[in-house]
Amino acid sequence: MDLLLICSTASAASLAANLLWATEARKAGMNPAVMFTAEALAALGDGTFVWPRGLSHQGARLTIADSAKRQGLPIMLRGEARQLDFHSLFARAQEEGVPMYADPVWTELLALSGRLPVGVEEIDASKGLRILSEARTIIGGL
Repeated sequence: MDLLLICSTASAASLAANLLWATEARKAGMNPAVMFTAEALAALGDGTFVWPRGLSHQGARLTIADSAKRQGLPIMLRGEARQLDFHSLFARAQEEGVPMYADPVWTELLALSGRLPVGVEEIDASKGLRILSEARTIIGGL
């Protein structure tokens, strides 16, 4: 694996950054993966990602949606409610073949086994350690 991105916060900005970078890496011929842990894993379990305070006001969200549309990224809703479509970003990453993993430690701590979206692979500790040890580059905190 060339690149492992670790998504740890329940921030919509973090989710978008990790999925977009992983997808771009895949398109560039790299072998990336995303591992969801802690808050991000909990958010995947209940489907609730929130924008960080600095990006949560309507002006920022509309700017992001308009910029995303110009870049060919998926948006949802219309008018003043338009926003980046995270479900479609997630689906695009899957279509590009980006592996996505659930941190086994946090899967157990949060009792999320069997409750994660399709496309997020639940792994055991030995596979988690193998993924971490074999990744050439690990980026966390995006």
